[in-house]
Amino acid sequence: MARSGLLILTSPFSKLKKRIPHVLAAAKNLVQDTLYIHLQPQVPQNIHDPSISSATKGFSLQAVPVTHEAVHLVQDFYRINSQAFQHMDLRVLQGHFTNGKLNFSSYRLSRDYDIVLHDFSQQQHENTSDLLRDINRCFCLHHTAKTVNIRRLPLLSMEEKEDAVMEERHVNGISLVNSLVNVKHHVTLGGTFDRLHIGHKLLLSQACFLAADSLTIGISDEPLIARKKLCELIEPIDKRIENVKTFLTDVRPNLPLDIVPLLDIYGPTISDHKLDCLVVSQETQGGGNKINIEREKKGMNPMDIHVVELLEDANHLVGEEEKISSSNERKRLLGTLLHKPQISNSCIPSRPYRIGLTGGIASGKSSVCKRLQQLGAAVIDCDKLGHVAYLKGTAVFQELVETFGESIVGDDGEINRAALGKIVFGDNNMRQKLNEIVWPAIAQLAETEIKKCTQEGKQIVVLEAAVLLEAKWHSMVHEVWVSIVPKNEAVKRIMERNKLSEAEAEARILSQMSNSDRVAASNVILSTLWEYEETQRQVEKAWSLLQKRI
Repeated sequence: MARSGLLILTSPFSKLKKRIPHVLAAAKNLVQDTLYIHLQPQVPQNIHDPSISSATKGFSLQAVPVTHEAVHLVQDFYRINSQAFQHMDLRVLQGHFTNGKLNFSSYRLSRDYDIVLHDFSQQQHENTSDLLRDINRCFCLHHTAKTVNIRRLPLLSMEEKEDAVMEERHVNGISLVNSLVNVKHHVTLGGTFDRLHIGHKLLLSQACFLAADSLTIGISDEPLIARKKLCELIEPIDKRIENVKTFLTDVRPNLPLDIVPLLDIYGPTISDHKLDCLVVSQETQGGGNKINIEREKKGMNPMDIHVVELLEDANHLVGEEEKISSSNERKRLLGTLLHKPQISNSCIPSRPYRIGLTGGIASGKSSVCKRLQQLGAAVIDCDKLGHVAYLKGTAVFQELVETFGESIVGDDGEINRAALGKIVFGDNNMRQKLNEIVWPAIAQLAETEIKKCTQEGKQIVVLEAAVLLEAKWHSMVHEVWVSIVPKNEAVKRIMERNKLSEAEAEARILSQMSNSDRVAASNVILSTLWEYEETQRQVEKAWSLLQKRI
């Protein structure tokens, strides 16, 4: 199976519309990842017209008018892609769509195609090598020596094509002007564009059809993304910009682009006078109206607002958005292997397989561990081991007394953790001394517990530790998992559970590693933000995927 493919469709749009599911199903069986689609309806009988030179008979890029029919057809490709073929990275090429003169002669796609699929009739192109030569010239390969397969998809018979073209000519002959899209000069749109999905592609493709001279895109940066659910899973701004740029350069290579970070909802829309059209989704139409109000306040002309209907998410679950969205996509990442494990300690035995589970205060680690234990994992609570490490008579006890003084010993002869906490709280130097004494001792106790689990025949051991990363205990495990909740939810839980004020709860959170830093260092992400049943589903998903990879 080819990793990337180029599908060239010359069938009339009126007939092709009904065959999109069949087309994508056929392509799915031959292409694994990326499918480029080039739509170029032709008139079959002209191929054999004696007045046409042999040089003209070969394949070349031809201008296709930007009609409402063309726009709707591209929408349909993405819509059906979202319903049944969402794992295929579909990119419908639009550079040759123009209501003027075609001003470029070749695409340069970001990914070389391994196979060319087409619907040319046998009579049109009997010489496969000539056809492939022409196609490779129009869609430049990065590696010119690359071997590319070519395969015909017999979507329409010759007679069907001729009938359809006559029907299309008749329609075009009566209402071609009325069916042309009223393109604009300088189009703009904005969004998060996290993990570029089909909904994004639909928005961007609509903007490409509308933009005659330039396209300006704002991509949300801090602080806009801080308010979004699972914002820690949003890709870095540089990566999101690059993904959008690559997609647009693929589908509309001849369109000048300006891609900028957005620090507020306005961005360049209230400073760039030349912008004349704003593309929005249904959910952001209100923001578009606000932008025009601000433009009018500044004496600028309001932009035309073009609203794109969002695609239904055929796979959405209860509690998820019904439309395709980045938030749904991020939620579905929970429990999956987000980052491939990089084991830093080659001395770790392969069994039992070690999971290090971390997370901030009130992040729900205990509920995650409870379910993992029910599924068959052994759970080692490093917080409890910390209590053991402090006990009277241990080396840690003696070193703590020598370092912090007799005042930390209570009436019962044990370490008074509250008294010790007063000494180290707010003093980074003292806290570091404490950690240097206690953390190695806990690690030794954890290794002892793991050996016991090995003797008991446990296949998976979970090391639960809030400071797993800070203490560098991740070198003791094969994978790091993290449980996260938003800061406001953690504050609420701490206030209810520990009977603390909001300021005290926030202080505890700020004294810890941030969710973003934990996520960046973890392999699997979980979140207990939703109902108990949702947490269980995430854990069971993570467990099932873990079984497959180990």
